[in-house]
Amino acid sequence: MAFEYRMTLVCSWSLVFATNLFVPLLLAMSITERGGRLGMSCVILAYWFLGVVACARGWRFGLAMLVGGILVSASQLLPVLQLVAGMLSLMAWSPPTGDTGEWMYKLRLSEIGGLAVTALTGGILMALACVSGYCILGAIYTWNSVFGNKECQS
Repeated sequence: MAFEYRMTLVCSWSLVFATNLFVPLLLAMSITERGGRLGMSCVILAYWFLGVVACARGWRFGLAMLVGGILVSASQLLPVLQLVAGMLSLMAWSPPTGDTGEWMYKLRLSEIGGLAVTALTGGILMALACVSGYCILGAIYTWNSVFGNKECQS
């Protein structure tokens, strides 16, 4: 039973992870060239693999990432969260120096730029998914313990 449950978490994680890539990839493709896309791909595969390992090893974390990941994925309908995470990552990686486009041009040419900005953006979104997932699961657990069926508890 445990193996089947963990495999369900792994498959579900893969699906939720893929749905969370739509908006960030559309935005990222407009500011990266071939080299930057290689860096992005490496980070995307690394984050997916870390999620698979986490789901296979710890069901609480995997469940929290699934619940939070669904919430973050649903937020792509109005992608403010993804835009803010991407903008913060861009500013952290290469702050503007006064010249209005020079820093963006330098980022386009950089393999490490695509890797770093993707790692920062993905890290922000995954942290928000994890925190929101734990909060939602905690609220459900608290609700059930306070208002749950008293006859089943005795």
